[in-house]
Amino acid sequence: MSDCFTKYYLAVPFENKEEAKLGNANWSEIARMWYVLNPESPLIEKYKIINLNVKYKSKDNAKNLGAKFNYENKKWYCTPNSDPLLIELYKI
Repeated sequence: MSDCFTKYYLAVPFENKEEAKLGNANWSEIARMWYVLNPESPLIEKYKIINLNVKYKSKDNAKNLGAKFNYENKKWYCTPNSDPLLIELYKI
């Protein structure tokens, strides 16, 4: 069972922020990302993220390949259309 306070982070482009708002997504100032609390939200499939396992010594390489850092949950992530090498090297 999912915790009702679990945040499902989304990679919503700026130009789609109104869609996120209409889909009941919330903005996290700390993570600087949109998120939803409903695990059934259609926004999850559309704007899903891939969590990455990036060690501190590899952070610069991952960042150069397009990885982004979520400051709220302290995890690296990317989108499905990111550099395939990034996903191959660091996907959890």
